[in-house]
Parts: sequence; structure tokens; C-alpha cells
Amino acid sequence: MEWQTSIPEDGRKVGVVVHHVVAQTLAAGKPVTGVTMDDVDAINADAPLTRQFMLEDHAVRHSYHHLARIRRALKR
Repeated sequence: MEWQTSIPEDGRKVGVVVHHVVAQTLAAGKPVTGVTMDDVDAINADAPLTRQFMLEDHAVRHSYHHLARIRRALKR
């Protein structure tokens, strides 16, 4: 049962991390709307980042980061 495999560096199970990074809007190729600069600041501790950078870095890169850990946990 791979969904129940714990990720060593993380401690959570594969299924929990997969659920954590699911971005259905991005996966469907739809634009993300409704993100304000206040949202960006809240996530990034007032760092001077654009909305696009925040979405690409956090939503997209973040999922690849977890995928790499999942693959290591499952030795793939």
C-alpha cells in the first residue's frame, strides 16, 4: 500500500503529501484568479515577490519538491 508509506524527511504518508500538493486549477490549465498582494505577502513574509513568482514557486515547484521525496521513499 504505497499511499501509506511514510516519507523519511517529512514524516507524513505519501497519500497525505499528494493531497497536500494537488492543484486542480493549475492541472486543468486554468488561470489562478483572486490572488491579492495581501495573499502574497501573507505567504512570503512581506518579501517583494510578484504574484506570478509566488504561484510558480510555491504551487508548481513545491509539488516537484514533494514528488522527489515521494519517489525516494518509494525508491523509484
